[in-house]
Amino acid sequence: MNGQQNLMRQLAQMSTQEQAKTTICTVTSYDPNAYSAKVMSPSGQETGWLPVTSAWSGNGWGIFCPPTSGDMVEVQFQDDGNEAGFICGRFFNDQDRPLAVPSGELWLVHESGAFFKLLNDGKATFSDANGASVTLNGDGTITSAAITWNHAGAFNVDGTITATEDVIAADISLVEHPHDGVTPGAGQSGVPIPT
Repeated sequence: MNGQQNLMRQLAQMSTQEQAKTTICTVTSYDPNAYSAKVMSPSGQETGWLPVTSAWSGNGWGIFCPPTSGDMVEVQFQDDGNEAGFICGRFFNDQDRPLAVPSGELWLVHESGAFFKLLNDGKATFSDANGASVTLNGDGTITSAAITWNHAGAFNVDGTITATEDVIAADISLVEHPHDGVTPGAGQSGVPIPT
């Protein structure tokens, strides 16, 4: 009886040895046209092209955050087979440190420093890391900053516009502009003249 049990254990162990296990690998190259990457296994073997999974995908749309050479990634295998690997996650490590993101918040931060953050206080903040930012304050107001803000197209406002500096429309200063046709008394002047 013990001999049969030992044989069954040995056969079960042999069958599991053929199954591919989740592996932590290092990305060696990335193909943006195929959204696939090659990785180096811990044993030093480079794989062929493996697809990179996405949390949201469709035909020409989705979330795209491809790996970079040197990234540590999780490689899994479909049906535990060695021939059907795919990259499904990435890891921070001693060289690539994570940011201290509070629990419950969502941050998308680019290597350039640009970011999009959904914060626990209800705010949503966007920044290009070069002085331009927009914050949806979570109370119905918006705060923005930029070195220059250029807008193309119509701009409609149904509330009061308050400015601490001059407002210029069609080359006419609201603060300082000359008029023609000025006559003394209660008469009306002509239209403002561009300066």
